[in-house]
Amino acid sequence: LILTFSFYLSTYSQPKIIDAVHYTQISSFETDYSINEMKMSGDGSKIIFATGGPQVKVFTINTNGTGLIQIYDFQTTGFAPFIDISSNGEKILWCDRYGEIFVANSDGTGIDEIATLLPNPDTARADIEPEIPLPPRFTADGGTIFFLHVDRDPRGSGVWSINTNNTNLTQIFNYLDVASKVYGRDGSEYNFNTAFTDGFDINQDGSRIIFGMRGFKFEEGDFERGDAIVAYGTTFYKLSDYALGYQPFATNMDDDVYLLFKREFNTDLQYDEINVYYQHIGTGTPIKVIGGIGLHGGARMTQISANGSGGIIHGANGALPITFVDRISQSHIDLVSIDGISHGIGGFNFSASALPSINDDGDKFCFLAISNPTQIWIGEILSDGAGSEPKINGVNFTPNYVLNDGISTATIEAHVSDINDPINFVTIQSTQNGSIYFRALTADG
Repeated sequence: LILTFSFYLSTYSQPKIIDAVHYTQISSFETDYSINEMKMSGDGSKIIFATGGPQVKVFTINTNGTGLIQIYDFQTTGFAPFIDISSNGEKILWCDRYGEIFVANSDGTGIDEIATLLPNPDTARADIEPEIPLPPRFTADGGTIFFLHVDRDPRGSGVWSINTNNTNLTQIFNYLDVASKVYGRDGSEYNFNTAFTDGFDINQDGSRIIFGMRGFKFEEGDFERGDAIVAYGTTFYKLSDYALGYQPFATNMDDDVYLLFKREFNTDLQYDEINVYYQHIGTGTPIKVIGGIGLHGGARMTQISANGSGGIIHGANGALPITFVDRISQSHIDLVSIDGISHGIGGFNFSASALPSINDDGDKFCFLAISNPTQIWIGEILSDGAGSEPKINGVNFTPNYVLNDGISTATIEAHVSDINDPINFVTIQSTQNGSIYFRALTADG
């Protein structure tokens, strides 16, 4: 049984259907590129992507589908490099994770290798190559790069920065700073495998940094969560715990806003689930924008628009499709239909999708449609989608499973509102054995 929450909203005069996204395929690859990393520039003009497997390469392409350029060829096989792109799309970086950070113009000119060596905290020993566990991040102007380095010595592990012209290499903080100021510890518990993990993001100038640590949760016997910590100048804040995953949290450029996946116990259902929240440091109540995600739906991508009002998230194993989450209306929209049977958003069906990235304005995103070969698509979030009426939130499916061999009963709830028009009815579409069924939800007044 496949249930698709495609809500058809009707006023007394005529049906009103949410048409949230316009799609455009911008690539026309004839062979599979094995794309493993991808990101859109903040202005929405350009995409950088990297391939892995049989060919480890870096490319850029304009979001109108022109200007595909191979930037770099590692001439090896293996994992795709980490990547990033400046807000204006003019600067790019890629990192092979072990001692090499490259920067270049997005047209492929001016390639330079930077931060090749870091000072050894043991001054009697030679300088060391960086080991970078997560993607480095550009400042908004593309002038500085912030990156994590994990070293066997806790004095060397931490966040570093360097200008893109290979000057002003600086250690922002190390593990001992975090252990002392956040946990009141001397750092003797240090384990480089759990010190800095899962996620890393910065604001527009790097003055605010969010990162994850697992080690102290592991000490408590909690192997399912980590601590999301924010470094704000010289002060550290323990923001929240988070559900383990790849990039389970993010911050925005302009303001003190964070988006994160959390694993929480549902007292009604008596089991853990994953919920997604917007949150600030120490003020206000966290805003839940999605709840009840299965435990196999851990984060694959989390990114926020510049002003912090909207973001894009993606979960693993098909549990959470590429989704836009709106902080202001506390609602969300599934941006890409991930099953090949049910009604496709915007007239398209995608058997699987991955690697979403959103622009600074929060109205344009890219993603990879998994096909043969895979292709890059652009989605434009239309004004009658995320930003206008009607609003849909509070969608619950209880219980959140169906039986493969047997009969089960589920209760489906959704809060639908429209400040402009009265809502006559809301229907839900489901697909069973290839047949589509519609059922109206009962109004609660």
